[in-house]
Amino acid sequence: MIITHMLNDKLRLKVTDRCNMCCSFCHAEGARGVKDIAIDNTNCYIFKELRQTFSRVHITGGEPTLYKDLGKLIDILSSYGYKISITTNGYFDLSSVADTLSNINSINFSLHSLNKDFLCNMVSNVGDYKKNIINNILYFLSKTKVSINTVATTNPYQDIDEVIDFSISNNITLNILQELSNNILSTIRKNIVNRGFSADEKILLYPSSNVRTIFHNDSGNTIIFKEIEYFSPLFLCNGCNLLNRCSEGFSFIRLEDNPLKVRLCIDKDTITYEEFVKYYYRDLKLLYEDFL
Repeated sequence: MIITHMLNDKLRLKVTDRCNMCCSFCHAEGARGVKDIAIDNTNCYIFKELRQTFSRVHITGGEPTLYKDLGKLIDILSSYGYKISITTNGYFDLSSVADTLSNINSINFSLHSLNKDFLCNMVSNVGDYKKNIINNILYFLSKTKVSINTVATTNPYQDIDEVIDFSISNNITLNILQELSNNILSTIRKNIVNRGFSADEKILLYPSSNVRTIFHNDSGNTIIFKEIEYFSPLFLCNGCNLLNRCSEGFSFIRLEDNPLKVRLCIDKDTITYEEFVKYYYRDLKLLYEDFL
């Protein structure tokens, strides 16, 4: 298996906490109830300044298509030279976001099941949801890079095989991760291998706890397992009293709320941008320089 080291130069930008679905396993980027971000001079200055270190922005929520300034935000981030991706549950009116989302580099659709018994607690109208998200995924396949994100749970109704079949039949990359509280990926891996997939690459994102193991079959279909191998930099984690219940160590710089705040760890409180620059940014940039 090839081992690839990749620079983790991506910001996660939570634009809203509002959502039109109710997934029991949602961690909401560790930020419940935060305000929608504002497109103002202060926040735009932060985006521009961070561009010296980060080249990518991943837009998240809540459900980011509910954020009223999404198109304006994408235009601003693009003007600074960021590559832009987004994670969406795909449950939206296509006509309202088709042009906006066609202008970004990639869309990651969160599709966890097509089983009505699993979905009944997540959406009010399962039939409408399934028709809507499938239509939206297939529409964007010809517009930009599309992948599917699936959280594997222990719920027997999930029927993850149906999501795998849909991804394979439409040649869409499938990303599989597990709830933070379970350990189910080994079972799914066996299923994938039995389907003719084999692991041929492992990507280590640095600096980060994130690992990607990539499987392919002879037809060229791709399934990626997202996993955590704890990375705990001293400047952030030394002496932390949360280490015994840490969910992911250091994974990404997360920006959220208004005015924008920085979340260095999903289990810690946010800090102001000024605090980030004063106490952490220099050490973080040193890690990036070590990689380069």
